[in-house]
Amino acid sequence: MQTQQIKQIIIQELPTILQHDREIQDLVVQLSRRHLADREETESRFDRLLDELRRDREEQSRKWDQQNKNGMNRAKSGLNRTKDGMNRTESGTKTRLRSTACWNLSKD
Repeated sequence: MQTQQIKQIIIQELPTILQHDREIQDLVVQLSRRHLADREETESRFDRLLDELRRDREEQSRKWDQQNKNGMNRAKSGLNRTKDGMNRTESGTKTRLRSTACWNLSKD
């Protein structure tokens, strides 16, 4: 029997053998542990990954809150500057109007 035929038989028969033979089940598990993480290790890695994602999300949320807070302060400050600028413009306009009126009166 050649290697290819043996592989084909194993592929066909192994699922049924695993269902009924505890010794073969243990052998397959033992062989696979060399290459694959067991359930506990996989869950531990998964939990660590979830914790890392949670910490990143919390940090990002704090940054966004801080940026929003700073943005609101800048917006309020900008509104105050705009208001002050409008007041200055209004008073400058009144002064220019008075000057123009005085100049026009002096021409008469």
